[in-house]
Amino acid sequence: MPVVVAFDRNLKSGRDIVAGIYRYAGQTRDWELFFMRRDSPQRELVDSVRRLGPAGLLADGELARHAPDLARRFPEMPIVIVDGLPPSEVGGFASVQFLCDDKPISEAAARLLALRGYRHFGFVGTTDEANLAHSRSRERTFRRQISAIGGTFSSVHVADAVGYDKQANLSDISPWLAKMPKPCGIMAYNDNVAQSVAETCRKLGIAVPDGVGIVGVDDDAFICENSSPTLTSIHPDFEDAGFRAAGTLASLISGGRRPTRMRTIRYGMDRLVERLSTQNTAGRRARVASAMEAVRLHATKGLAPRDIAKSLGVTLRTLEMDFAATESRTLRDCLVEARIDAAVRIAGSGQQRTNMEIALAAGFRTESAMRSAFRSRFGKSVNAVASERNSRGQ
Repeated sequence: MPVVVAFDRNLKSGRDIVAGIYRYAGQTRDWELFFMRRDSPQRELVDSVRRLGPAGLLADGELARHAPDLARRFPEMPIVIVDGLPPSEVGGFASVQFLCDDKPISEAAARLLALRGYRHFGFVGTTDEANLAHSRSRERTFRRQISAIGGTFSSVHVADAVGYDKQANLSDISPWLAKMPKPCGIMAYNDNVAQSVAETCRKLGIAVPDGVGIVGVDDDAFICENSSPTLTSIHPDFEDAGFRAAGTLASLISGGRRPTRMRTIRYGMDRLVERLSTQNTAGRRARVASAMEAVRLHATKGLAPRDIAKSLGVTLRTLEMDFAATESRTLRDCLVEARIDAAVRIAGSGQQRTNMEIALAAGFRTESAMRSAFRSRFGKSVNAVASERNSRGQ
């Protein structure tokens, strides 16, 4: 069964959404996916649909500009949209659209920055038309959260080129950031903008996170891991959105009731990944932050607590005391949890692997160590946990 998929796979969100679509297609086993560029011109889209005769279309929200015309030309082909333009800009097109729920994302950012001790806060949004609705929504919720805790708030808005053409846009951020009371916690609309905030701090000589703490959105590892310092970011559940969108399309293809207007389904955040841009760097917190970074990056490589302590130039006992004073978990707990999460991802990837192979790939020294960890946390096997999460679309 041919299904056309049109997303920008250069973006983290697009790649994750497509991963969810792949996962659904892998379970159904009767879909044949045909990929097109999100920015394909209308004539190219029409010609491709006419040639392929797809059972349905999954597309990025910006493609919704062409959706009404496609729906008129191909009334039997259901179309499901994920992200992009708000429903108000998809004039008169009856379909289903999945949109990110910005509320939990902004709430998580505000909680983290407040927990890290900041009392002055800022938001850096975008003026880009396609992303303006999300930017405004995230700012509103973030402002409300800051008001509730009694913090001060300020915002600035920059063109979408921020992050791609930083030198042309740092001037938009610099005066505002220089005037912000320090220390302050800043939420950026996305990781591109967060990277430009970090770059502005560097040029102004403002320490991150001691002077400014930064939280982005999308958790694009290419950006977050290559920034200095690495960027804390919130990971929306893009993959789940792709999986659910594919399931919705399958239902429409199989004869499910067609919507009579645009129906919007919201999806939320997956997790917050804290990196060095929000972690305090004084004293023992600096060692704990560095240890957590090592766990996040190297837990699957068989790293032991003693190895981490040695790399930081302290004894294991000193590092254990640092964790006891600043964290609710021990270093060993963090390592085991990271390996459990890795094992679940590997087991649920669809690749055929033995339990021993899963254990070693996740960083456990033996299969029995992995079994013990899963019994302690879940009371069941790694494959059972992975199967449950896949069935829930997580």
